[in-house]
This record gives sequence, C-alpha cells and structure tokens, in this order.
Amino acid sequence: MASVSARILKVRQPYGGYVSPSSFHTIDMDDGLKLKRENINTHLISQTVISLARFMTGTPVEAAFTDSIQGYKAMKKHLGLIKKVGETVSGNKAKKLLEKVKSLDESSILAACEACSYNVWHQNPGFAKKNAKAKYVAPNADTIKNIKIMVMRTIMFVRHYGPIKATKANFKPYGYTATVSSGECDFLTSDTLWTLKMFRENLNEDLTLEAVMYYIMGRHSGKAEYKTIKKLGIFNPRLNRVYILEIDRVAKDTLKLISKEVIGYH
Repeated sequence: MASVSARILKVRQPYGGYVSPSSFHTIDMDDGLKLKRENINTHLISQTVISLARFMTGTPVEAAFTDSIQGYKAMKKHLGLIKKVGETVSGNKAKKLLEKVKSLDESSILAACEACSYNVWHQNPGFAKKNAKAKYVAPNADTIKNIKIMVMRTIMFVRHYGPIKATKANFKPYGYTATVSSGECDFLTSDTLWTLKMFRENLNEDLTLEAVMYYIMGRHSGKAEYKTIKKLGIFNPRLNRVYILEIDRVAKDTLKLISKEVIGYH
C-alpha cells in the first residue's frame, strides 16, 4: 500500500508521461513580486502555505492544520514520549501553536510553520523517525515574506477560480485500493479538481499523473462532488501559475490504463 505520491515514484511512465504536461493550458497570474532565497526546506514551506491558505479562505484553523495536530500525536507515539513526560496523546503542542495563528502577520506565520513541522510524522512516520534528531529551523525574514506572498497569491487564485466546495478532499469510501491507500486533493470547485504544488521548474509528468489519479479515484469514491468535475487544475503559488486541462482531452484508453496499472482497480 502507498500514498498517491509514493505510488507515482514507483511507476515507470511511457515516454512523455501518461498525460503530457503540454496538454495543460498555462495561465500566468503575474503580480510583479519576486521571491527571495529561503532558509528552510521547500516541503515545509509548501505545507505551511497550503495550511495557511485554507485558514485564510475560511477553513477553521484546526481543520486547516489537521495534519499538524495528527502529526504531533504520531510523534509522541513513535518516540515513546507520552509516559516519559507524563503527557497524554491529546495534550498537543501543535494546538497551542495554532492558537497564535490569526492572520498573515509574522507571529502567525512563525507559529504556522512550526506547527507544520509536525506534519511529516503523520504523512511519513518512517522518514520522520529516521530524522527525529534533526533540529527545527525557524524561517528567516525573507522566508516569512515568501510564505506571505504565496498565501496571498493562493487567496487571489481562489477568488478568481472559486468558490471552493471542499478542501483536503479524500476518496472514501470506495476510491482507495490495495495499491493506493491514501492521498487527497487540495481543493474542489464546482467543476474542477485542484492541487497546489510549489515546484520551481516547469510542470512535469509526475504532477500531471497525480492530478489524473485524483480524478479517477474521485470518480470511484462514490461521492457526489466528484461527479461534476470536468477539469483538472494545478496552481503553483511559487511561480504564480495556473495549469488547466479538460478531462475530455485525456484519452479514455489512458484513463483505463492508469486505473488498472497505476491505481489497481480491477
């Protein structure tokens, strides 16, 4: 069993990918702002931007940062620290940090970033345990500014392409398989399934495959909100760029191949 992203790493795609990046229509949302060099890893920045964007577009803070809360609980369990410090699993430092998240001021971003540092314990506990001694590095001034810019870009994106119907949309009860057992898309609007990705280069075939997998799993999930999806969208707040593909442009044979060979539907 694997997550969507982990499964993609194991798949050998045909030349050019199952779904070519060039098939997506590209839209630049230029705001004239330039990002500076950051001092923390890009995955943590991505998690912080996505969680803050959810919060700033109306999701309650604990729901927006649910992976942080679950991650802190998982860390306590995996490191066996619950009895040592006399703390129950429900005692949660991440929740305390989230009490400081009010807007996009510096203290809110610092608290959000530290809370998101626990996400990996929920998302990839094996990796987290191997790197448990790694020290948390707080974002510097340039990184804080970058995070704020990317969240603001995401807010503007939502205003343009929204309204949002669901965030962190999963594929229960029927979308997961023995091959792909976890994964969720970032946003659903009335007719588009959206993922947020903060890559530095051009769109690639791994990202396009991920978007198509989400669509197929959504259709298998049994949930009504996926029945109206006609387009796939990827938004990159780092580049401030939107990529859109109409589902009808993906060959039916390709969808069947991904369904069977990549996701594992029979």
